[in-house]
Amino acid sequence: MGYFDGIYNTFENSSYDISKSLDINSVLIYSPKGEMFSMIPKIKGAVDFSCGRIKGIILNRTNKKSMN
Repeated sequence: MGYFDGIYNTFENSSYDISKSLDINSVLIYSPKGEMFSMIPKIKGAVDFSCGRIKGIILNRTNKKSMN
């Protein structure tokens, strides 16, 4: 499930909705899955669309080979 994915194709009960309702910031955990530069616009889009609620990003499931 993604940060903006809620129930019935809405934001309702999504991580974004909970963050907004509680007025707290979020940390996005992102798994690149073989991406390199294409992850940058995806992450930027999520940060911009979240109205600045995402304050940190953790790249998950990476390895030394993919970071060279």
